[in-house]
Amino acid sequence: MAVSRPDYAFPISGWFWSVNDCNGKIGDAPRADLKDFREVSSRVNSGKWNGAINGWGDRLARYKEALTALNVEMSDELRQNLDLAIKQNAGRNLKAGAAAFTPR
Repeated sequence: MAVSRPDYAFPISGWFWSVNDCNGKIGDAPRADLKDFREVSSRVNSGKWNGAINGWGDRLARYKEALTALNVEMSDELRQNLDLAIKQNAGRNLKAGAAAFTPR
């Protein structure tokens, strides 16, 4: 669902999140939202025609930017895996079942 009016974007996003029980897809362990990023991404905006996650490479890059901006501590392994996955998925959608980076 595209929202053409910015003032509606947040309330509609909240409605979608609630109706699709996205909180239920995120564990309640500390930082569980990091490892559930792919699951929530697939529910929020996966390609319906082929099961691909739209713009997966771009999502990973923006995810890394958000972690950095929010001063979330990332292990060297996480940073390296993110960089590799961003490079491998640049400009592509991730098809369901394909090998992919899963944040830890």
